[in-house]
Amino acid sequence: MLTLTGPDPTYAGGEVVAQTDNGVVVQAAGKSRGVRVPASTVVWKEIEGGPELIESGDWLHVKGVPQEDGTLLATSGMVFVNIGRRDGTIVSTTADSATLQYRGETFTIEFSDSLEVISEADGTPYSEGTDALKPGTQIGAVGLNLPNGGYRATRIWF
Repeated sequence: MLTLTGPDPTYAGGEVVAQTDNGVVVQAAGKSRGVRVPASTVVWKEIEGGPELIESGDWLHVKGVPQEDGTLLATSGMVFVNIGRRDGTIVSTTADSATLQYRGETFTIEFSDSLEVISEADGTPYSEGTDALKPGTQIGAVGLNLPNGGYRATRIWF
């Protein structure tokens, strides 16, 4: 197995191309790296859970401790599956989604059941939740990239 090398040896990212007894193999730019994910590791995939959330074909971003054999031992709470970011200006909202515009493109994001709407300035939640999202507001969001090309936000800030 090749070891992904780069500016940060404590990071691995790529598509899950194999699952092993103690983790996964990720591949990016034609190179592979084993990532050890102990059973007690907290993994984020829209919600927090264990390594069982990780599936073949998922995209991982992992921080951890490099091992002598070239693998990376994942740090609990630092394994993110299919995570993505969206930015834009709200065009409209419904109870379960928002339509945004960014750089001339218009797209819709879904709201996760676990969505938090927070202040960009200090991280405090807006008491009105999604009702605080008004047309014309510029937002940032982090959430789950969906297999169908869609996106489901778990945190929105403005």
